[in-house]
Amino acid sequence: MNARPYCDTECGVVILNWNGHAETLACLAAVLAGTNVPASIVICDNGSTDGSLSIINAYIAAHVVDSPVCVTVLDNGGNKGYAAGINPGIRKVLEAGGRYVWILNNDTIPDRRSLEALLQCSRGCPEAGVVGSTVVRYDDGRVETAGGFRYDKWTTKITSLHANARVEDLPGLSPLPMDYIYGCSMFVAADIFRAIGLFNEKFFLFYEELDFCTRAKKRHIRLSWCKESIVVHKGGSSRKRLEETAHGISNYHENISNLIYTRDAFPFLLPFVFVKRLVGRVLRLAAAGRWDLVRSVVQAYGDFLAGRNRAGRGRRSRP
Repeated sequence: MNARPYCDTECGVVILNWNGHAETLACLAAVLAGTNVPASIVICDNGSTDGSLSIINAYIAAHVVDSPVCVTVLDNGGNKGYAAGINPGIRKVLEAGGRYVWILNNDTIPDRRSLEALLQCSRGCPEAGVVGSTVVRYDDGRVETAGGFRYDKWTTKITSLHANARVEDLPGLSPLPMDYIYGCSMFVAADIFRAIGLFNEKFFLFYEELDFCTRAKKRHIRLSWCKESIVVHKGGSSRKRLEETAHGISNYHENISNLIYTRDAFPFLLPFVFVKRLVGRVLRLAAAGRWDLVRSVVQAYGDFLAGRNRAGRGRRSRP
């Protein structure tokens, strides 16, 4: 029998759900089964239409009993995207006085010691204000990325760290330089949010983690990888459901979000990145016969020039 988990009163977990109650409940169960559990778990629902709200609330009422963890479900009232969807949960943890916020994708399964390891890493190195886990692919058990990613501002290429490594080889791996922490498991000291603000709601989907970490690094806040924190990631569930509602919408948001990020972080590079990405993507998609995706790329670039974002709210949220 497992020992009763230790409840860390300084930590809160935030999970975003959109039409994915099965994944969310699996993630919730894994967090509650940890050697350390948080004081609170906030599940933010982005206007699900699959009955997620009632199903998740019923599960909590039936299964989260005699638990030191307070589990709350917030109804966002619509699909507001990632940043505007997750921010209310972060804000709730901050208002409760939480010292750490652990942000998890709903399609992740944290290892039992994952939170314990993150807390040890953060407390052992207070200057590491944003910490990432070892994210492992669900299908083959190999490393997806070690904490986060590198981002080349000239080519806009994103590179995983220690990709495809075996979990058993982790002790011999050294941390690599990174530009941002992977948002599917991001552990943040609450004071960082209070200092630089929450996720930027200009971004409906993609680049919100990079934008957040870029702002953090400008304040000389260190990004760190906690290799002992293992999180299994099924990957892309919400994105696939989004594509089912509007074909090409993920492609649209990846392109417009990159332009917004480049404009804000590296404005001197915007003309170069704009032309390079537009020409490169259109030619590549046209050669593959993907005229449907060519349309979404052109729409994204046109909307960027016109100052429109189909679903972004266009502002940075404060705590």
